[in-house]
Amino acid sequence: QTVSQVTDSVSLTTDVDYVISHDVPFTTTGKVNIENTEHAVVIIQRIKPSKVITSWLSHLYIKGVKAVSGVNCQVKMYASGAIILPYANTIRPLTCYTESNYGGTAYDNYTEGHVGGFMKTLTEASLNNQIRSFKLKRGYMVTFALGQSGWGYSRCFIADREDLEIPVLSSNMAGRISSYRLFKWQNAKKGNLASTNAKYCALVNATSGFDWAEGRNMLPDVECVPNHIYEDWPSASVIGSVTGSCHSKNNNEPGNASDDTPQSVEVVLDNWQNLMRTGLRLCSESSHDGSMGHLQAFIDSIDARGWRCDILDLHCYWTQGQFDNLTSYSDNYGNGRPIWISEWLWGAWWNNNGIFALVPTATDFSFSAQKKLLDGTKPILEKLNAHPRVERYFYWNAEERTSLWSKDGADTLSQLGRYYATMNEGLAFNRAYEFIPKVVYRAPNNLSTQFDNTARTLTLSWNDINGDMLDSMVVMCKRPGTTQYVRLAAVNLKDMNAKNGPAYTYADTPINGTNTYRIAIYPVGSKTPKYSNTVSSLVISQKAIWNDVTSTYVTNPGFDDSNSLQTTSVTNGTANHKPVTGWTTTCTDANGSSAAFRIGSGLQLNGKTVPARNAEGTVAGGALGISQGWNQANYYTQKVTLPAGTYRIGFTVYNVANTGTFINLCGYQAGTQSPVYDNATSLQTGSWRTATFDPFTLIQETDLTLSLGYTSAGGTSTTNPYLFFDNVRIERADMTNVDDAGDEIVYIDVTDSIFTNPGFDNQTDFQKANLTNGTANHKKATGWATIGADANGSSGVFAIGTPYTINGKPAPAKDAT
Repeated sequence: QTVSQVTDSVSLTTDVDYVISHDVPFTTTGKVNIENTEHAVVIIQRIKPSKVITSWLSHLYIKGVKAVSGVNCQVKMYASGAIILPYANTIRPLTCYTESNYGGTAYDNYTEGHVGGFMKTLTEASLNNQIRSFKLKRGYMVTFALGQSGWGYSRCFIADREDLEIPVLSSNMAGRISSYRLFKWQNAKKGNLASTNAKYCALVNATSGFDWAEGRNMLPDVECVPNHIYEDWPSASVIGSVTGSCHSKNNNEPGNASDDTPQSVEVVLDNWQNLMRTGLRLCSESSHDGSMGHLQAFIDSIDARGWRCDILDLHCYWTQGQFDNLTSYSDNYGNGRPIWISEWLWGAWWNNNGIFALVPTATDFSFSAQKKLLDGTKPILEKLNAHPRVERYFYWNAEERTSLWSKDGADTLSQLGRYYATMNEGLAFNRAYEFIPKVVYRAPNNLSTQFDNTARTLTLSWNDINGDMLDSMVVMCKRPGTTQYVRLAAVNLKDMNAKNGPAYTYADTPINGTNTYRIAIYPVGSKTPKYSNTVSSLVISQKAIWNDVTSTYVTNPGFDDSNSLQTTSVTNGTANHKPVTGWTTTCTDANGSSAAFRIGSGLQLNGKTVPARNAEGTVAGGALGISQGWNQANYYTQKVTLPAGTYRIGFTVYNVANTGTFINLCGYQAGTQSPVYDNATSLQTGSWRTATFDPFTLIQETDLTLSLGYTSAGGTSTTNPYLFFDNVRIERADMTNVDDAGDEIVYIDVTDSIFTNPGFDNQTDFQKANLTNGTANHKKATGWATIGADANGSSGVFAIGTPYTINGKPAPAKDAT
């Protein structure tokens, strides 16, 4: 219901948006009493919320009580005006239910805010992993995530113009929600300003803006959007701690090599899950006309992972015609997402087009220059305001020739500024183009094994990025001598709680021989599993005798050769990766150092003293020390040649300082096979650790490359681990007394040595026309014979995907693979 002005007493008892359009909304005798506090609101079209609070709120009552903002009502922006929602400060805007259609147990004690900038984790009482339907009051947004603290699949739900009621949550979310964040929603309008200057935002009637950091709270008139400019500043935690906005701009032109901080798609993606955890409605990285492929790769990567990115952010220094392509941009670069244009002008100075071609002087604010700017920009504004996928656009007010106001201190609106300030472009958010994150199921990762020879148990370890967004997860094994995987156990699902997914372990009692494992996950509602990587573990009989053959094949395995032991301390430097007898390094990085030292010598590597005792607790022998910083690899290798046989390899390591994570490069590579590395990614300090790899069998003499070292994390070497290595060993299994080994069946494809044309791939046999039934229509196939000659049948060889038919039916479009 719309009225021009309220001149007497009005009582709102029904569900209504009571709209007042006049610049003077009330006469002295006019007042509105909102009796229906569930679904009646007052909207004042032309007056900002702050002005309503100071000048007009005395004319409003809530159930007969004078309206007080923040006590018995909320006064918030609504396009160019304000909306008064009759909500007390005790309102509980979100109610969740344990059953569909608002059945079962209800809970409504959810609150706004965050924990360290991230979403709040639900408890059993607040319906963790139980929510199947919910109701959200108008003027609020809630973000739900399936994992703890905002990890995992997440989605924003917005009650912008009416209460939002979801009777049945999607199957991937129902009963799996574990965290939430509740926000007040701001009904901003489309036209805005790339600024946080309150004076200028008010001058051009902007309802949202941003700066180059986390911004500040400018409510109730302006939603100041925090700006996560690059990785990782301001940090996700800082951005997430903002309470004056439920949105975030992110990653300013990372594909622009000329910008301050260009970053790869991989770097941007690496921190994106933390931005999702804030619960904020997220803009994509912003575009740059010279690197649209960067934006496209980012969006495609987000969707391939099933991550949340809600808005496509464009920078548009374009001519008029280019703004006709916004739907194409949304489809091709945003996969259908709504658009924010966070920087734009008519034209670009570096292209000398648009206003820059017509007004060559940057300081020209003449009437003629203003007229040209208005005439060229107004058609663009008409396009933006009419386009349903454009949510918000932020004018980039820089030079005088492009400015919406004068730069002489008088702040006089230009011709374009007056038009901009008085547009009636309407609300920004359009539910019809809300983007819902893709539901993607990804295979478990990092499956590895660790065999305990004493207990004869094998522990599987892996991560699963899906969290509990699954129907089930199963451990599968192919035992020695068999060809089929069998189900070992179903695993209880865990909530997503970390970047790489929750960690799982499973203990198996394998039999002798090669046991091969994989993890199967079953997506919600699907009977078709996705499989992890496969891992195999060769379990050697306890009757095998392990003989230490290290000295036969390895030179200087204990780093005891006096010729390479240092006699002085070693600091970082390109020349301070010292030679070690029998071992080779290619590292020359200035931010690291490495050398062999005598145990207990008291010497230092990069400021840290070498271990006082060896792994046996004595002061004897040497050790190889490595210190490294700034994401660089630092390692030593030695190539050995082993005859056919079964082996196991081990070493000891001591961390002098810093327990941070690293990429482990300790292990071996057999021939051209993939390297096998120790799975430790961090080490406690002050004690020796013994690592032993699973046994492996060589069927012939093979070159083996041993490796010791690591790739450091970011940061200086003094913040990364200081690792010392010793006691490299190789043991060979004597199988003479073994009579309980596993049955190993090896299948070898001998098809081509036995059959001619087994895949029917001889092109001379392919039919070149449709084949109907007939005695003569049983065609030849090289290497094969047929006795078919019946008139009621036909047979022949067809190319896969051919358009030709056999007895009226087409050949398969794809082969069996």
